[in-house]
Amino acid sequence: MGWVEGRTIVVTGGSSGIGKGVAFAVASGGGRVVVAGRTRTRLDETVHQILQAGGEGLGVATDVGDPQAVERLMDAAVDAYGGIDGLVTAAGFGTVQPLLEQPLDEIDEMVRTDLLGTAYAVRSAAARMASGSQIVTVASSVAGSPLESMPLYGAVKTAVVVLSESIRDELAARGIRLSCLLPGGVATHFQDSWGERELEAFGMAGGGRPRPHWAITDGPGEDPAAGNDGPDLRRVMRSRDIAPSVLFAFDLPERSRGATLEVL
Repeated sequence: MGWVEGRTIVVTGGSSGIGKGVAFAVASGGGRVVVAGRTRTRLDETVHQILQAGGEGLGVATDVGDPQAVERLMDAAVDAYGGIDGLVTAAGFGTVQPLLEQPLDEIDEMVRTDLLGTAYAVRSAAARMASGSQIVTVASSVAGSPLESMPLYGAVKTAVVVLSESIRDELAARGIRLSCLLPGGVATHFQDSWGERELEAFGMAGGGRPRPHWAITDGPGEDPAAGNDGPDLRRVMRSRDIAPSVLFAFDLPERSRGATLEVL
């Protein structure tokens, strides 16, 4: 088995999207997963699925934009399992909106969740981690080349990359490895409001708008584009497709300080 076996991994944003895929992968790999998310019903469903599959997990309702809530999350992980070995910061959201048209509350929430939430989680987890622990931050392939229709999202994800690479040496001095993951297009609820330009930027070629996330399936023999007048999503990655990259980062050689990985 891989590095996660027998270790405790906190996954923020773990009740949906990429975070949920990572949580399942950690549990499947023999890790104890502490799933953090804002919606209690989604958390309960995710943890139930993990337990039903024979995994070990705990759900903690958390707004990562609230530093006190993040502290409570990390305390809960330590109380339940005796420590924190790994962290994956998958909590985040974005909207397709020119900055001048974006509501101020949306601007505040995106910065708090995507950027400050990452900083709070890394800071809080690292304070409780021993040498040999690991962190994986989740940014986006739009980092460094944002779209004019998604300026704030591009900016905060660029900041996540810069933050991650800037603190890598600081964490390495404490024996903690940090990797940063930059996923490309992944079929989740995030694309519900995207137009053709955004879809093309993430490799989701085709016209129109995709179906809502609850209609996107990827089970055996299922066609995720069936009956869809929007783009063909059959070749677009799913949340579970990103999880192996997180496990790959965890399995890097011990002497490595981490990696910045783009998955397209």
